[in-house]
Amino acid sequence: KNETAKNGDVYSISDVCDIVSTFLATAFRNSEERTPVAYGVAEKLSESFFARRNIEDGGAATTSSSNKPESTTGGSSSSSGHSQALLRIQLESDLLDMASRKADARR
Repeated sequence: KNETAKNGDVYSISDVCDIVSTFLATAFRNSEERTPVAYGVAEKLSESFFARRNIEDGGAATTSSSNKPESTTGGSSSSSGHSQALLRIQLESDLLDMASRKADARR
């Protein structure tokens, strides 16, 4: 989307990755600068995804002192934590790949 996000707008994960990767490619000149930012964004996106999914499943997402969402539904937190870690790693990879391709295209 090329529209300005407003409160309540819902974007797909693909839309968000496209927007973030464009920002990374534009704002950071090299991969050494982009990488830590992409890692941070991927972590926040995966936390947000799992917190939202938990709320939609009827639980309430809370945040522990380590800023990791915790399930209050009594579900398997180790399985959820593993899934969240896998999602974060995949998002990191995808964001960096997309940003690198966009940065190369700008040169």
